[in-house]
Amino acid sequence: MTTPALPRPDLWCPIEPALHPDHEEVSEHAVAWLRRYGYVTTRAEEETARAARFGELAARVHPHGTLPGVQYACEWLMWLFLQDDDKVEGASGRGDTRTVADHLLRCLQVLHDPQQPPAGAHMHALADLRRRLDDFAAPDHVQRLLSGLMEYFAATGPEAIYWSLRTVPTLSDYQQLRESTVFMRAGCFVLNEIATNCPLPTAVWATPEIQFVSRTAARIVGYTNDILSGPRELAWPGALNLINCIAQEQQCPLPQALEAAVALHKEETAAFLRQADQVIRRHDDVRTRTYIDGLRTWIRGNLDWSLATDRYTTRAPTLPNSQAAN
Repeated sequence: MTTPALPRPDLWCPIEPALHPDHEEVSEHAVAWLRRYGYVTTRAEEETARAARFGELAARVHPHGTLPGVQYACEWLMWLFLQDDDKVEGASGRGDTRTVADHLLRCLQVLHDPQQPPAGAHMHALADLRRRLDDFAAPDHVQRLLSGLMEYFAATGPEAIYWSLRTVPTLSDYQQLRESTVFMRAGCFVLNEIATNCPLPTAVWATPEIQFVSRTAARIVGYTNDILSGPRELAWPGALNLINCIAQEQQCPLPQALEAAVALHKEETAAFLRQADQVIRRHDDVRTRTYIDGLRTWIRGNLDWSLATDRYTTRAPTLPNSQAAN
């Protein structure tokens, strides 16, 4: 069955855009890091990497960070994207859940002991990121990010199963899963604290209101990715995407489901703006303001990058031979 062409919708976001002043240096650092770990070995691969604009993403979501901090956060973002493409979404899309399981277990091994990583570019890059984390963050923030990674790896298990079975979960199940696979609340938002060198004290970060506004921001980022990557992802049977889940839940065509997804995105954005203002009124200090500003720049920066990157260009899926035969 042919997936109907979906228009790229306008997503409401009244947050002002921002860009790190050293964005070009961040972008060149990103390409150099990809070369170092063997992700880029040819001119064609470099062109693909530059079209993905990983450095621009880091410069947009961390516009106020220190240059070393933003470069380090950018390395994490690239690693997360590339290992997901290869070992999670890629492998499970082929029905190869064993590869997903082996990869996740090796990742856990490296997080616990980065000194002797298993073979492979993904593991060596992860080991280097883990070793240098102690240079960028205090012990409580190290543990905060490691806990976020554990949550992300745990969520990729059911994600891989859904992908491999070509099964679309219920909308509520998908929303719960997406909060972890998007790796924001205890992941990328923690990296923003590291990049700005302005960590939020654990006693404040753990409060219900900070967690509530962080989860709202995470949902917005996830919805943005799903809506703007929909034309690419929905080419796959059983695609794990907000649009697909809405279409199944409401028994409606994909264009109508896309409209519902856009409405959800707008609803969450309005809720975030209210929640962020409430947090600032109650905790008007530099660290809290910096944290909330980091949520804002992630929401806006991810949107602007998603509209510019080549990652969400529609490509025909390469199906396993058994499925191609059918």
